[in-house]
Amino acid sequence: MVEDDNNEVLVDDMSTDEWLSHSQELVPVALQKAKQVKGFTGRWKIIISKLEQIPSRLSDLSSHPLFSKNALCKEQLQAVSKTLNEAIEWAELCVKEKYEGKLRMQSDLDALSGKLDLNLRDCGLLIKTAEEGIVKVMINLLDCGILLGSKEYAAECLQNLTASNENLRRSIISEGGIRSLLAYLDGPLPQESAVGALRNMVGSVSTEMLVSLGFLPCLTHVLKSGSSGGQQAAASAICRVCNSIEMKKLVGEAGCIPLLIKMLEVKSNSVREVAAQAISSLITLSMNCREVKRDDKSVPNLVQLLDPSPQNTAKKYAVSCLTSLSPSRKCKKLMISYGAIGYLKKLSEMDVPGAKKMLERLERGKLRSLFSRK
Repeated sequence: MVEDDNNEVLVDDMSTDEWLSHSQELVPVALQKAKQVKGFTGRWKIIISKLEQIPSRLSDLSSHPLFSKNALCKEQLQAVSKTLNEAIEWAELCVKEKYEGKLRMQSDLDALSGKLDLNLRDCGLLIKTAEEGIVKVMINLLDCGILLGSKEYAAECLQNLTASNENLRRSIISEGGIRSLLAYLDGPLPQESAVGALRNMVGSVSTEMLVSLGFLPCLTHVLKSGSSGGQQAAASAICRVCNSIEMKKLVGEAGCIPLLIKMLEVKSNSVREVAAQAISSLITLSMNCREVKRDDKSVPNLVQLLDPSPQNTAKKYAVSCLTSLSPSRKCKKLMISYGAIGYLKKLSEMDVPGAKKMLERLERGKLRSLFSRK
């Protein structure tokens, strides 16, 4: 066994994080020992398959926001460690063939397999109930929090919870979290975290539901009045939600396009990039393309984003947008007057998608213009 009698006094003082590390260290030892056993093949094969599931359960358990503060998490890790130690002990006995009869060892291995089942089940239940609990608490805090910063903390927590866990996204949606986040964003300076949480859930809920809850007016409000991070998250949400002609139409009608064009002027490269990406998606619809053309700042702002410097990450989206605008003679003239040809020559050399084709269009237009003057 890994633990001996001298260590028993010390284990009670271990923290939850220490128990986690201890359990994680025991898993590979238990697996290695189990794979060395030659007898009781069927039983050890089942035990090994269960041991292999433990790391992912421990990872899920440790990623929960309340992990270190939850006494049940510590108790569960203690139980897992005890079972892993038993697995190591039985494996060592089987390898050395130092056991009291085959029937007794078969019974012990069946008991070990049952304990592993319980550990896996209890970890899963603890994760599920803890997740459901934190979701309800955070949504309630978002709705009713009165302490300074409590609502923002709840929004940040919901953003983290929805980042990669589909089950949590569905739980938040079923608990009315989208409505609560939208209500919170209705304030004077909407912040990034709440918009980020909504963006994370875009693919987990129907567009009809988002529209009915007022998602698009909320995005417009954030683009107009939000923090820089909030605006970036809103533009990113537009990129995710515009997966159909109908949604592109509704986003355009919501008044997002002029606000996205204005975002192309900010200093932050990442903000400019996501704004250009959103416009490149919206502009494929003719009515949105017409609105972009009508905005006096659209072409100058997009041409500036053809800058070939490595820091400018919006180049390919700017090329895409300008390509959509290029059938317009007025837009082509503006592109040329703002220096698009020089930029596009450099981007063509860098093999930026669409740059070479766009350059040829503008150069043909420039030649026609020269001949028409003569």
